[in-house]
Amino acid sequence: MEVCEGKLRFTVLKARHLKYKSLDKSIDTYVKSAFDGTQNQKEKLQKKRSRVAKNNSSPTYDELFIFDSDFHNKTIFLCVATKERFGRRAVLGEAQNKSSKFGF
Repeated sequence: MEVCEGKLRFTVLKARHLKYKSLDKSIDTYVKSAFDGTQNQKEKLQKKRSRVAKNNSSPTYDELFIFDSDFHNKTIFLCVATKERFGRRAVLGEAQNKSSKFGF
């Protein structure tokens, strides 16, 4: 994770041993991230999404996410989800952290 020139940059590398419903079935997954870099309540969360990793329970994403904003005292959200038929999704895991935990 890196902050420079008003931008937050981080890379999502990989996930391991993801499981959903069936232990034998490979799954299609992606990573969603959101950044609460808003200055007021009228602005929305900045959101990014990785490509879908198909048929892989230990996918490698290696994708760079860049958010425009001051990172001081803001929150970043990460979510790993499955892509299912008919546009449905299921969350496999999620996390959120305040920037103060990273020393920014």
